[in-house]
Amino acid sequence: MYRRTTGRSGAMFTTTVADIIRSLLTGIACIIISCLTIGCQSDGESNPMPVYGQPQTAPGNENADASTNDSNASANEDSENNADGIDNNNNESVDNRTGSSDSDAAEERPDSNSGMVRLRGGEIVWQQCSFGQKPVSGVCVDPPRSLNWYQARKYCTELSLGNLKWRLPERDELEALLRPDDTKVPLIDVRLFPLTKADDYWTGSTFHDSDRAAWVVDFHDGGTTGKLLWKNAYVRCIRE
Repeated sequence: MYRRTTGRSGAMFTTTVADIIRSLLTGIACIIISCLTIGCQSDGESNPMPVYGQPQTAPGNENADASTNDSNASANEDSENNADGIDNNNNESVDNRTGSSDSDAAEERPDSNSGMVRLRGGEIVWQQCSFGQKPVSGVCVDPPRSLNWYQARKYCTELSLGNLKWRLPERDELEALLRPDDTKVPLIDVRLFPLTKADDYWTGSTFHDSDRAAWVVDFHDGGTTGKLLWKNAYVRCIRE
């Protein structure tokens, strides 16, 4: 009777210990599988499994990555704008080939085939070609010819270009066309006034109140001087 009872109790004890060990092993196996599946952290939080083929972001760097992406997008936009010739600081289009801006082009431009050049947005209008030349497709052809002062004044007052009234320019008006810092002659913007003669051009200003001489502007050296009225010089008229 005692042995039977003891044997039965030993069997029950052995069964209970086996069950406990099996439960522990099952629990440990579940924890290991869970960690392999969703990842584990020491503080109990889980990390998502990485998706292969996509760049991974370290924890806490999400804002830095977003800032970097915004900076890259802004840099790309600025690069595209600069390639198109757009200055974002003043919103003015710039021609990368010539360095001239829209505002310059609006102030100084030859009228196509009209033979006129408008400066300061059209406030001042010049004859594009010198006397003796003719405008063709925005350029001047044929060599310029010289006149004495009386002939030059008559030519300008009778000029019917653009149905406007014309005259000889005053000394300061003609001097404004000089480009004294140019390294090539004539000292004038030849894009606006092609084939200008590097020589004297008449003005309507008398020389020191003399009735025998008038001021001329030299587009070869940039100087101004008086010339006797019956001598010859080249002519470019300005709108009355």
